[in-house]
Amino acid sequence: GTLVVPDATGELWLDLYNKREWPIEWDELVTMNCGSVLFICVGSPHNVPALDWIACERFYRSGVLPKPTGVPTQVMLVEWLQILQSITRKKIGYNYTPRLSVVLTAWDRVSDDRKQESPQDYLETEFPLLAQFVRAGAHGFDAKVFGVSVVGGDLELDPAFYAEYLRSEPSGTGYAVFQAHTGVERSTDVLMPINWALGFET
Repeated sequence: GTLVVPDATGELWLDLYNKREWPIEWDELVTMNCGSVLFICVGSPHNVPALDWIACERFYRSGVLPKPTGVPTQVMLVEWLQILQSITRKKIGYNYTPRLSVVLTAWDRVSDDRKQESPQDYLETEFPLLAQFVRAGAHGFDAKVFGVSVVGGDLELDPAFYAEYLRSEPSGTGYAVFQAHTGVERSTDVLMPINWALGFET
């Protein structure tokens, strides 16, 4: 298989949402047996939360309007996936269901009390609209949610781990977590989400 990472500016990704179109050359990447990987960074300052309707009601009643925050991240992600779905069905037809790996990166930054949850559970809480789209049977994807830590800990906020990491073999420190039939499982194969999307993992 071939792994393709589109090299695009932030403005282009915003245009995908605003104009619901993408570069025509990307159409060539959508082929039979292709899969996709969607990365979402845990705790990223760039993640725009959805509106808190209860808080909004308090603001409007008080006469003080909240500052605009932009389009919620999960809304934009669902739009991107719907565009991909539309192109896939147009090029290949409705009989093909491509795989989609939703990867929550920096999984080590999830709080300790929530690391017992599956990545799907985390998505349900933090990005409920996206989680519902991933679960829905009509979305056009065979989707699976993963949590991935490339280094196995937090190099910025955990000095003890940073010192331990410098003494370790970096290639063996990362891990991926996912929901299996028997519960949440953990693997040292950080490429598992990509391999699964390409059909190399069952």
